[in-house]
Amino acid sequence: MHETNLRSLDLNLLVALDALMTERHVTRAAERIAMSQPAMSRALGRLRKTFHDPLLVRAGSEMVVTARGRVLAQQVSRVLDDVRNMLTDEPFEPAIFSGRFKLLTVDYASLTSLPSMLEALLAEAPEMRMEVEDAGDDWPERLQAGEADVVLGVVTDAPAGIYQRAVLEDRFACIMRQGHPLAGRPLDLDLFLAQRHVLISSPGRDRSAVDAALERLGQPPRNIALRLPHFMASTAIIAATDLVMTLPQRIAAYMARHEALEVRDPPVELEGFTLRLLWHQRCHDDPAHHWMRERGASAIQNAARLVKFSAAP
Repeated sequence: MHETNLRSLDLNLLVALDALMTERHVTRAAERIAMSQPAMSRALGRLRKTFHDPLLVRAGSEMVVTARGRVLAQQVSRVLDDVRNMLTDEPFEPAIFSGRFKLLTVDYASLTSLPSMLEALLAEAPEMRMEVEDAGDDWPERLQAGEADVVLGVVTDAPAGIYQRAVLEDRFACIMRQGHPLAGRPLDLDLFLAQRHVLISSPGRDRSAVDAALERLGQPPRNIALRLPHFMASTAIIAATDLVMTLPQRIAAYMARHEALEVRDPPVELEGFTLRLLWHQRCHDDPAHHWMRERGASAIQNAARLVKFSAAP
């Protein structure tokens, strides 16, 4: 950018750019920073002229960010974070914090970890706001673009610039209703394969850890009688049918507390997994963000220690 352009660009214009890139909507961006809609439209015009790019373009009924806009979104978010840190000369006080965090997560974490995390955060910051959305495959891009603050999910590989912290370990278990024909009997592989099963899967993800393990053993795939997108819906179904389900042990324990279910060890060796908190480097030193992830992670870990497992072989 030329020096003349730099002198003409004020901080308020960068704040408007950040809001526009986050909301992708002129009216919502204006509401986000308490600006009138006409003023935000004028700001968008100035930004387009300054950066020689439309930044937001219409695609059907929605507005999408241009390639140049996506790069600027990351850059301006870091700049504004730095400015906020420059102006912050007082310690962070959760009791008076009224900011908002956006968390991307998965169904598993929503049941096992989100309640204890939010309980701890709201106990210290009762005016805090949290928006929770499903974490799709594009979660790294959303973190990088500033569209989300933190991810709570089962991630094995994170791109550069993403910090992560392990918060929970889990393994797999089988559940069936009390009174199931297999209840109280040893669950061997032949009996397991002879059952009809429930599979929790999101679109495009039909292969599970169980099926991968069976394939390695040269065994046929399970007879999947029912596919569901969420764990919660399966609780009453398992309790009312002779279907069998293999799922994370912490979810199985949760279900068994609410329905008459029997929790069993699976007859095939399955690797465990780790739940992690992930965040972008631009948020790493922000006081509010640091408090949120540290307090949240501690709450998840403390709650996990209290869970007792009991599974029949």
